[in-house]
Amino acid sequence: MLYFSGQLVLSAVCVVYAVARHRLDTVRLEEEVIVVVTRRGEKTYAWADVLEVSWQGSWPYAGSGPVLRLRGGPFDTPGPNAPAQIAHLPIFGRAASRQAVDLLRRAAAAHQVPYTAKLIELINTGKRMPRLPGEPRDSTRGGR
Repeated sequence: MLYFSGQLVLSAVCVVYAVARHRLDTVRLEEEVIVVVTRRGEKTYAWADVLEVSWQGSWPYAGSGPVLRLRGGPFDTPGPNAPAQIAHLPIFGRAASRQAVDLLRRAAAAHQVPYTAKLIELINTGKRMPRLPGEPRDSTRGGR
């Protein structure tokens, strides 16, 4: 009983934290750009600069959100070698998360941008190496 109560309290604290931290985060998928509005300000990403799109789900309720891999320098975040989550949206429930992913997937398809499920997890596990635009999938950099 004590374990269950502790888990319930921990879950409630995580939900409150996520809502308080990300209460103003929004992502607008516009015709030419992706607009991300956070408490720190507004940032735009041109669809023409987006190489790949994904979705990052977080636990416990830390905020799911879109992941972009953009043109740019190899050390930019997000960049061609370092895709990054651009917003943390307090989305709760599988249905809401599935809707958000479907919307992102349709927007990416409309702009001819590939959608890769779980891109960051693939790179972190080594099943997929980040690559620069135009590099073949089996390419290695740095003269290896």
